[in-house]
Amino acid sequence: MNNDSRPTAEFFVSNGKDWNLAWGVSGKPLPSATVREVPDALLLPLRRKRDIEGKHEVFEGGLCDADGAFVAGRRRSLSDDLVLFSTLWAYPVDPGEIERRDEDVIFGGLLFDHYGHLLTDSTARLWYVVRHTDDRRKIVFLECPHHAKWAPEDPLPLFEMAGIDPARVEIVRKPTRFRRATVPEEAVYSLDAFRPEWIEFFDAVRSRVEPSPYRKVYFSRAHFKRNDVHNEDLFESYWRDLGFHIVHPEDCTLREEIAFASGADEIVATIGTLSHQFLFCKPGAHATVLLRTPDIVRLQLLVGAARGLRSDYVEAFRNVLPTYHSDGVFYLAPTARFQAYLARSGLPPFGKERCADAYTAARVRPYVEKWLEVFGKRPPVFASSTSEDRRARGALAKLPAGAKDPAAATAALASGLASFVLSELRLREQIDRLQGNSGLSRPFDILSPLRIVWRLLRRRIARNRLSASKGHA
Repeated sequence: MNNDSRPTAEFFVSNGKDWNLAWGVSGKPLPSATVREVPDALLLPLRRKRDIEGKHEVFEGGLCDADGAFVAGRRRSLSDDLVLFSTLWAYPVDPGEIERRDEDVIFGGLLFDHYGHLLTDSTARLWYVVRHTDDRRKIVFLECPHHAKWAPEDPLPLFEMAGIDPARVEIVRKPTRFRRATVPEEAVYSLDAFRPEWIEFFDAVRSRVEPSPYRKVYFSRAHFKRNDVHNEDLFESYWRDLGFHIVHPEDCTLREEIAFASGADEIVATIGTLSHQFLFCKPGAHATVLLRTPDIVRLQLLVGAARGLRSDYVEAFRNVLPTYHSDGVFYLAPTARFQAYLARSGLPPFGKERCADAYTAARVRPYVEKWLEVFGKRPPVFASSTSEDRRARGALAKLPAGAKDPAAATAALASGLASFVLSELRLREQIDRLQGNSGLSRPFDILSPLRIVWRLLRRRIARNRLSASKGHA
C-alpha cells in the first residue's frame, strides 16, 4: 500500500467537471478551530423554525450568552444558512421556564439519532473532548428533533470507544442556564469544509479498537431491511473473487464494523453512511465509492480529504426511474464509467455473465416493485431534461390512475413498467458498448440514435467490403 497520506480523488462520472470543482473547494482544510468561554450560558432545546416557508428541517435553539443572544448551534454550510438541520438562531423564552445550574460544562453540539449524521455532525466539536480526557465536566448536547428512533444511550458506545466516559454525556431537554460553558468551534461543515481537528475524534476511536486482519473489505447494503439498492450481490461477487471480505453491518457489532474499516488497505462501499465510515480508515488507504445517483455528495469528499484517503468515485447506477439520494431506490449496474474505473485501476473485467445478469427481467421486476412501493403516490421530480428522463417521464405519464396508490399497483401495472425499464436498460447498455465503453463519452442526448444508426451502417459497409474482397480473392 502507498503510505502517502495526502488525499487524492479521481472521478469516473458523467459530470466530472462539477465533481472536480467541488473537490477543489472541499479538499483542503480550513484554519485550526478555536475555543470560546461563555459565562451564564443558556441552552435552548431545538424546535423547528416556523418563519421560513418551505424549510421544515431548519431549527432554532442552541447555546446563547447571558443576554440570550445566539452563540452556537449547528452550521452545516458556510455559504447557506438554510440547509437541512441548520441551527443558527435563538428564540425568546420566559425566564420562569429556565432551570439554573451552578455548573461548568462543555458544549458538545447537536446529537443525531441517525448513525451517518452521528458520525459527521455530532462529532463536530468533540475534538476538544478527546484532547482533554482528564476533564470531568459534563458534555451537554441538544437533541436534533428530526428523528426519534434511538434511545438516549445509543450513541454512548461510540463515545466510549473514543475514551469519553458515558457518565459525562447529558442531553438537555429544557431551557437551562449554566454557570459557564466551554464552546469548541465546529471542525466540520458537512456541505462545505472541515478543519484539521475533525479527524481527532476518529483517531481516538482507532487507537482503542483493534483493527481487523482483513486488508481488503467491501461494505455492503445488501442486508438492509429497506432493500433500497438492487443488484449489489453482483458487486459483492466481483469483489469477493478479488479476495475482499464482504461486511454486512447488520451482522456486526459497532466495534467489529469500525475494526473492519480500521484494518483495511483497500475498502469499497456505495456512497452514504457506509462510506462515511471511511473516517475510521488508516491514512493512505485506497477507497472506492460507488455512486448511486448523479448527486455531488460533498460530505464524502470531506471524509476522504480529512482522512487522507486515495479515493475513486465511480458512477455505478442506472436509475431509469427518478429517485432521490436519500430514501431512494437505486439500480446498480456495470456502467461504462464503472468499466473505465476497472481498466484504469488494473482490475479484471466485471465479466460477461455478471454484465448480462444485470439486465434481466428477474432483476428489474423487484426494482420496479420497490420503486412503486416508495414512490407510487409521489414520484420524484426529474432533475434534468435528458432524453432518458423524457422517455421515463412519458412512460410514467401513461400509467393508469391506480399507479398513484401503491396498494393499487397490480401485477399487470408492475409488469408494464418493468418492460419499459428493461428495454431502457438494454438500450443504454448498447449505447455504452457502441461508444467503446470508454467511460468518457458524453451523456446520451437526442442525437444519439442517429449516431448509433451511423455506426451500425459503417460496420455493415465494412463487413460487405470484407466479404466482397474475399469473393474476388
